[in-house]
Amino acid sequence: MLGGTLAWLGGCTNSSSFECNSSSQCSRSGMCQPIGFCSFPDAECASGQRFGDAAPEGVAGKCVPPDPNEPIGGTDGNGEGDGGETDGMTGGEDPEPAECGNGIAEGDEDCDGSDLSQTACGDLGFAGGSLQCNDDCTFDTAFCTQCGNGELDGEEECDGSAFANEATCADVGLGDESEPLGCTAECQVEFGMCSACGDGMVMSPEQCDSGDVGSASCESLGFDGGTLQCDTGCVFDTSSCALCGNAEQEDGEACDGADLGGETCDTQGFQGGALQCTSACAFDTSECFICGDGTVSGSEECDADEFDGASCESLGFSTGTLTCTGTCTIDASECSDCGNGAIDGPEACDQLDLDGQSCATLGFFSGNLSCNDDCTFNVGACEGTGCGDGDVNGDEDCDGSALGGQTCGSQGFDGGSLGCNSDCTFNTGACYECGDGSINPGESCDGGALGGQTCASQGFDGGSLSCNSMCGFSTGSCYECGDGQINAGEECDGSSFGGATCANSGFDGGSLSCNSACDIVTTGCYECGDNNVNPGEQCDGADLDGGSCTGLGFDGGTLSCNGSCNYNTNNCYECGDGQIDPGEECDGSNLNGQTCSTQGGSGGTLSCNLNCTLNTSDCWMCGNGQVDPGEQCDGPWPGCEICIGCMLDDSFCCGGPGKKICP
Repeated sequence: MLGGTLAWLGGCTNSSSFECNSSSQCSRSGMCQPIGFCSFPDAECASGQRFGDAAPEGVAGKCVPPDPNEPIGGTDGNGEGDGGETDGMTGGEDPEPAECGNGIAEGDEDCDGSDLSQTACGDLGFAGGSLQCNDDCTFDTAFCTQCGNGELDGEEECDGSAFANEATCADVGLGDESEPLGCTAECQVEFGMCSACGDGMVMSPEQCDSGDVGSASCESLGFDGGTLQCDTGCVFDTSSCALCGNAEQEDGEACDGADLGGETCDTQGFQGGALQCTSACAFDTSECFICGDGTVSGSEECDADEFDGASCESLGFSTGTLTCTGTCTIDASECSDCGNGAIDGPEACDQLDLDGQSCATLGFFSGNLSCNDDCTFNVGACEGTGCGDGDVNGDEDCDGSALGGQTCGSQGFDGGSLGCNSDCTFNTGACYECGDGSINPGESCDGGALGGQTCASQGFDGGSLSCNSMCGFSTGSCYECGDGQINAGEECDGSSFGGATCANSGFDGGSLSCNSACDIVTTGCYECGDNNVNPGEQCDGADLDGGSCTGLGFDGGTLSCNGSCNYNTNNCYECGDGQIDPGEECDGSNLNGQTCSTQGGSGGTLSCNLNCTLNTSDCWMCGNGQVDPGEQCDGPWPGCEICIGCMLDDSFCCGGPGKKICP
């Protein structure tokens, strides 16, 4: 369904006419005029533009007036010489007959569904109320009122300060004359200032009092439903009652007449169109649409590949293909009307319009180019060997398969197949070069295109494969076990351990090694307590590595190993330590209780040799015939003295006290 307004000017519309919204729909040289139809260049028209054949009857073929306010004239554009059948027609008059019921107020319609043309009761001379639209697209003022204009109209009991009869509460028997009556927004008398109102007793003319509405209900008052309440003026409050058809959307109603409660086709999940309301106060989405769902609906002219029966031919063109825009309007820019003097759609030319081409631009040397009846170029009058004869002539790059010895390589590419365009220029579409992002013959890769290859497929253990400027693989960021570099997933590589040692790996010492899988091997590490003497250890447990107390310079004892795998010499001994150990007679001054007497001497000083044996050299033995230290004699003495106890006794000499022995 072709929406919009056909701004044709008088007469009947051409059923095949085409409306445009922009010049992009009027082919390459066309222009969309303000009245909605395409025009094309024509030097015979004063404006330089002539309406195309797809315009409606009475406009098609006529000159566009230089001044948009001037009438559209005949073939000369000045309103003369054309019989006057179209003179005086101006854009915007006699709109296309409107489609009442589509939810869009158009043409001579007052309204259409919920589209009230931005008109309200107040615009029609009423004081207020709710304006609606009749089925024939005329205004329905049944719910418009004059209430609020300060004057009593129709059945109004009051209006502002104007009252029909009574003006005080005394007039109605509900109070005294000092208590004025009030008037509601619906022009109904209310009794809120009366002393009787609010006493809980319903007294005529009160409708209710203090919430007591008696047996009345929304339904009994003619509404469809709801909750009837009593306002402070002792009259019924029907604001919570609902009545479908009163042009006001109320509780329980999706809509009412033109009151859609602020909802639109968009809020209902559509992309556009005119939301309407049914007589049951429910939404009618029949004129809503979703552009792109493949179904022409609402105000859409087309949708995807659906054109609702329209075609280039039905729009007055001779051939071509319609397209549908993203807003579901018809684009006829690819339609062609061969013979209208303007290039349309796929036409190469049209009558005198050669699109700026000539024999020379088409590869000939001279001649007169013309246009065939089928809107293709007629080169029959072109002279000289032209493009297409299979020979490279003039300024031709090539001709057919004749490439003049040129290749993709000579054109700056790396390879591929050089071709020739129909205008005898080189076609390098099948040429390729390193850096175009596609892997071509002779290339391992190109840019980010690696052909599914990775470092692993190139024999490495991992890393990031890339492509160099020569379209060959760059493995600089690939790695493998054995390259001496510790890479992702490797603990070590060759002699590289990344700072790891036996010591920081939980051992006491030793040498780490790296296996062929780049895993750290700790078999060369050791720790004290494994009963094996390792480098840096003197011993380990019972393994003394052949060590002994004597081997360590002691004289004897029992060597052992401590928790740090060092020798424990606490049970070793040596002469000179002042302790008498096995094999020693003495040690230093420690004679083990021995004396010269215990050694068989008669006296003297017993000592200890450096080898911890007793030294009796200073002991003496009286009677051994030797005068030892401490002895004066030992045995017979040659003098007058007598040797007694190895001491000289001179008492028997001449001067002695006893028997004298004198020489």
